[in-house]
Amino acid sequence: MQQQLVDNEDDDILVVQTLGYSIIDQTEMYTHVFAKLDEENVIPKDKLVALVVEYIRSLMSCPIAIQQFIQRFLIDLMLKGKHYHMLHHYIQYKVITDQKQTALQIITVANEYKPAYQMALDMLTRLQAYETICDILLSRKEISHALQFMYKFYESLDIKPKLVFETVLAMNDPVLFYNAWEIMQKINQKKHFPKDFDRECKLFEEKYQATFFPQKRRQ
Repeated sequence: MQQQLVDNEDDDILVVQTLGYSIIDQTEMYTHVFAKLDEENVIPKDKLVALVVEYIRSLMSCPIAIQQFIQRFLIDLMLKGKHYHMLHHYIQYKVITDQKQTALQIITVANEYKPAYQMALDMLTRLQAYETICDILLSRKEISHALQFMYKFYESLDIKPKLVFETVLAMNDPVLFYNAWEIMQKINQKKHFPKDFDRECKLFEEKYQATFFPQKRRQ
């Protein structure tokens, strides 16, 4: 297949000639078409969304891999326009593909659009990005969910017990701390944490003993 790079002097867009056809690179398409339409408000945002979607579909039909920045631009358009149901639709029908960065982008609107949180977690699960899921659950103080998740996927996770206990203790919930300690010990038995586990978690063990077995501690 014969290809030839051509410098289009009129609009400064780099194209590739393949079998007589000119192919515009995705970077140039974004820079000289989509970004300009967005910045100059030439067309309504919903029409720009539709235009980008059709462009993505045309690439997929070839098939040509969609560059991350094109997908990110599309999502930004829908988030800024609060077209959340449209975003949900395009994820469901694979117009927007599963990517870690996409999931993190979607989760930013979880407070405004509740399904966005589960959409992001589902996407990360399909990507088997279990570390990221645990970080999200802990950061959102969803400790019970995080513990269940860690227990289920312990073989695929680099679990940091110290971080778990620090997060739990910050919530000042003795029952939660008790459950966290018991589950982490079960995971330890299965996973065999490094030998420094006991040393790193010594303070948390002392807290556990003092809170739930004070009489034993005095003996």
